[in-house]
Amino acid sequence: MSERITGRWALDTRHWALRPAMAPIAIALAVLFAGCRADMPRLDDDPAIAGVKAKPLAETLALSAVEVVTRTADLAQDPTRCPAKVDRLRLRKGLAQAIVKYTGYRKVRLVPGEGLDEALGSAFDEGETILVRPVVERLDCVWKGYNGLWIPNIALWLYALVPSFWVADEDFGVEGELALHFYSVASGRHLYTRRIPIEGEYPLDDFERGFSFEGIVLAPQSMELEDWGTVAESLAPLVHHAAEREAVLEGRKGRATSRASRSAWTLATPSAGSRRASRARPSA
Repeated sequence: MSERITGRWALDTRHWALRPAMAPIAIALAVLFAGCRADMPRLDDDPAIAGVKAKPLAETLALSAVEVVTRTADLAQDPTRCPAKVDRLRLRKGLAQAIVKYTGYRKVRLVPGEGLDEALGSAFDEGETILVRPVVERLDCVWKGYNGLWIPNIALWLYALVPSFWVADEDFGVEGELALHFYSVASGRHLYTRRIPIEGEYPLDDFERGFSFEGIVLAPQSMELEDWGTVAESLAPLVHHAAEREAVLEGRKGRATSRASRSAWTLATPSAGSRRASRARPSA
């Protein structure tokens, strides 16, 4: 009996002695798994954007502050979905830079102020032709489930723990809608609205999801609002790419320019008071 116990103890000792030797292999596996995902999409890699030369336009655009329709999270009711935090300034600058780089508009000015009247007034004073008012009407971060790396990563988690934190074995997505409202600066009239669907999916690791030791088996139920904020930050490039891509394609159509020209011809340039009265917000 004692020989059997001694032999088993020796086997266990050899097993644990091998664990430090296997650590480099575990780390190598984690690095390999972590690299098994595509890069975030970029406009420069999109042939419909970077591969097409836009026609130059004489008009200039004014871009008002990004507005966000606020919604309250209810993780107790649905732990797989949470309204995303939006970096309004970052989104606004990205839209302006993409429009200037990939469309024919020679300039996009970020107008000061938060309200529509103030934005139109500033654009009018600077001689701009069109005002674009972006409104994030809905934007959610969504848990999509575990991907094919989850099962091997569970083995890595049980064996080596720490290296598994960097394996992107959980898929998350963004779902929502951005509305671009176009206005004629000369008349103050609402020209039209272009609604842009925001959709995308990307695998995240434990730190990009919001770290917790048990998250690998308990997510998304283990995730709190702070964790969802981390997810929103990790998926922000998907949001910006979808918004910027559609804004560029819309800008190349020139619809806002042609409609603004017709609006300016059909109405005499109004006084400041009449301009305020004519600025009606678009219906939902």
